[in-house]
Amino acid sequence: KTLKVYSEGKVVGQQVVKDGEPTNVKITGLTSSTTYPAGKFKVSFSNDSGESEKVDVPEFTTIAKEVNTDAEVEGQ
Repeated sequence: KTLKVYSEGKVVGQQVVKDGEPTNVKITGLTSSTTYPAGKFKVSFSNDSGESEKVDVPEFTTIAKEVNTDAEVEGQ
């Protein structure tokens, strides 16, 4: 079976589920330090028999993007 993540009706992430193990799905293109409201994303399970009803993902906030403050300067 596969866990699918939807946004605006389109699949934005999916991952095969391994029985008895937690399943993580990576969603790319999110903005750092942003709160996404409940229902912005929906999840469902699918298998050979079809797909389950989509349910809302609770509100979540992405973490801040790390910024590299190191710099190299070349000179003569």
